[in-house]
Amino acid sequence: MPYWQSAPNVDSDVISLGQYRWDPVPMSDAPLTWITGMRTMTTAGDVNTQVGMAAHIYLVTRSMEDEYFFSADSELLVVPQSGRLPLPRNSA
Repeated sequence: MPYWQSAPNVDSDVISLGQYRWDPVPMSDAPLTWITGMRTMTTAGDVNTQVGMAAHIYLVTRSMEDEYFFSADSELLVVPQSGRLPLPRNSA
């Protein structure tokens, strides 16, 4: 995915990796799912040493069908900017 980044992701135009505010990302008419609509805003640390973080936003305009997302090694806080976020319950 072209808009997902992992730390270290150093941009020479950005002085501080801990930016506190971003301009809103324009909404899209494109059919975006959780996978294709994810955008990395900032990273810190190094994924190779398993120390650090990344902050992402997501744009979702359609449901994922015949797709899935699985993260075995991270914690995620998911907060929708607008609308509802229906998540399936674990049946186990």
